[in-house]
Amino acid sequence: MNVNMLRATVVFACVLGSIHELRAQETEKTLIHREYDVNDFEMTAGELVGVLTNTLDPFSWQVNGGTGTVELLQEKLPSKILSVDQSQVLQEDIAGLLDSLRVIAKKPDEDLRPLAANGYWKDSEDAQRLRDALEKSVDFECEGISILDALAKLSKIGGLKISLADSPKTQARMAALPLISVMTFDRPVAEVLDLILTSLPLRYELVADEVIVVHASIRTHGPWPVIYPVDDLVQKEGLRTLQRNLQLAVTPHNWASDGGNAFIMPYGNDCIIINHTASGHRAIGIWLQSQRK
Repeated sequence: MNVNMLRATVVFACVLGSIHELRAQETEKTLIHREYDVNDFEMTAGELVGVLTNTLDPFSWQVNGGTGTVELLQEKLPSKILSVDQSQVLQEDIAGLLDSLRVIAKKPDEDLRPLAANGYWKDSEDAQRLRDALEKSVDFECEGISILDALAKLSKIGGLKISLADSPKTQARMAALPLISVMTFDRPVAEVLDLILTSLPLRYELVADEVIVVHASIRTHGPWPVIYPVDDLVQKEGLRTLQRNLQLAVTPHNWASDGGNAFIMPYGNDCIIINHTASGHRAIGIWLQSQRK
């Protein structure tokens, strides 16, 4: 193997559940009914339904084989009221996505930073510093230490705050995880974090100015939506061309059109909504930045 390539060894003594099992755990939860007033959206109700079912855990919706449902309440026309039956987790994400879409609509044109539908990417200077820290390249090595010690070491080397979620499930299961050994050279902190967590039943979220580690079964494992303002790039090449070029440049085989679970769709004339993994969103951000130079 080339010395410049990632060299990593991760030793585990646990058997992981599959993604399908995690999805099953989520869909088995009790569905909660909520109604959302979307009269302030320029999008049609049908377009909003498409956004929800394609970007928020698509496999949990009935149209994709799940149990969740969303429809326009006909009895309340001409008002646009969406009736949604989904898990508690997804209801929170729906509210977050709708709020983010409203924020995007009010953003000044010169503010081109992405905004996540679930609040992972806060629009603040602290969040920007966190993203910069995640992109910093480091050497990282540990052998036979606990996940907590590994995260503490990475936090110190990377100069960022990494915390454990204040959840009984996370606290209880963290203690049962095996010791790990990792060795990487000149890799972004985010990739090292992915390496440590993703083969364990763990994942992380970016909340405000810190990285929060949670147990993967707390929520459905997989991608999440981020809204990208791209008005400046659309003026150069058009929205469809930008979307096509992005899909060809970033994880070209992971998009839904090729059988993957990443999804992209326009929002209005100057934004795109992309459902992707943490590493996918980092790659998208880098690519969009390169197109602005």
